[in-house]
Amino acid sequence: MDIQAAMLKAYNEPFSIETVTLGAPADEEILVRLVATGICHTDVAVQEGVYPFPVPAILGHEGAGIVTAVGKQVTSLQPGDQVVLSFLNCGACSSCATGHPAYCDQLFPLNLSGRRDDGTTPYQHGEETINGLFFHQSSFATHTITHFRNAVKVPQDVPLASLGPLGCSIQTGIGTILHTIKPDKGSSILICGVGPVGLAAVIGAHLAQCREIIAVDQHADRLDLAVELGATHTCLTTDQPLADYLREKWPNGVHHIVDTTGHPDIISQSFLSLLPRGILALLGLRTLDSQLTLPYFLLSMGRTVTGVLEGDCRPHEMIPKLVALYQAGQLPIDKMITQYPLADINRAVADLKAGKIIKAVILM
Repeated sequence: MDIQAAMLKAYNEPFSIETVTLGAPADEEILVRLVATGICHTDVAVQEGVYPFPVPAILGHEGAGIVTAVGKQVTSLQPGDQVVLSFLNCGACSSCATGHPAYCDQLFPLNLSGRRDDGTTPYQHGEETINGLFFHQSSFATHTITHFRNAVKVPQDVPLASLGPLGCSIQTGIGTILHTIKPDKGSSILICGVGPVGLAAVIGAHLAQCREIIAVDQHADRLDLAVELGATHTCLTTDQPLADYLREKWPNGVHHIVDTTGHPDIISQSFLSLLPRGILALLGLRTLDSQLTLPYFLLSMGRTVTGVLEGDCRPHEMIPKLVALYQAGQLPIDKMITQYPLADINRAVADLKAGKIIKAVILM
C-alpha cells in the first residue's frame, strides 16, 4: 500500500514528506494505522547525525494507532485494537528473562539497524529501498509495520492522540523513579532538565511521595509546569548557577538526582550535592565519544551513578499502568503536548530545538 511518511534523506537535512510503498506484515508483524506520534530528542539526534542510523530512513518511535491487519502467527492482537508502540526486545536473553527488556542483548540490532533480522525492510520509495523499523516502528508515517511484541493494547475509550509519548519519554521518566531509584517516602530528589522526560520524573517522584522535589531548568515556563505537576522547589539556571543554588538551599545534600540534560557541567555540579547511598541517574543524550569526570572519593563513599534506558520498564506492564493514571487524572501529559500535522514536522522540530514547546506530537 502507498502511505505518507516523513523521510530523512541525509543527516542534517529537513524531513521530506514522501509517498512510500509499505509492504505486507510478516508472520509475527502487524500493520498499524497511526493516529499520532511524539517527537523525541533521539529522533532529532539521529537527524543531526549524533547517533548512527542508516539513511535514507523513516524515524519516529512514540507511535499510537489502530491495528488494521495481523500476520499469520499473531494471536494477541486483532484488527481494530488500539495500541501504543514502544521498543522491541528479543524476549529470550538473560535481561529479558529477568524482567529488564530495555537491556536486551539484541536491543540495538532490533531497534537501530533499520532492517528486519533477515535484512529486509518493508519500505520502498520508487526504486530505492528505505531503512525503517526505527525502534521497530518508524512512526513518522500514516501507517507502519511493527512486531506484535512492540505493540501494547490499550482501552478503546482513551484518546490515542495523547498516548504516543507513553512508549518512550513518559515511561522513561516515571520508570527511572519507580524502577531504578526507588526513593524512600519523604526523601529528596533533584531533577535537572524538565522537558518531557524530566517532567515525567517529577510526576514519578510525586507518586513515590518524595517530600522535596527540586526541578532545575533554563526555561521558566517549564519550571512553572513542574510545580503544577508536583515539584516543591525550582532553580532557574539563567538567574542563578546550579552549584550556588544547591550550596545555599541544600547544604546538606539531596538523596537522589535525575539528569536529563546530558551536560557534564550540570552533572558535575549536581553530583557534589548527592548524599552517600544516593543514586545519580543519567538520562540525557550525548555523542557516543562523550566523557564524564566525577570525584573518585565521593563515588567511593557509597554513591551510585547509573545510566537508565526506557526507565527499565516492561512496556506491556508499564504502559497500561500509565494509561490508568492518565484516565484517573494523575498523569496530565496533555499539559506538555503541542500538536502539529505531519506536513509541519519540520516546524515542530524547530520549535522543539528552540525550546518554544515541551513535547511535539504529530497528528496523522
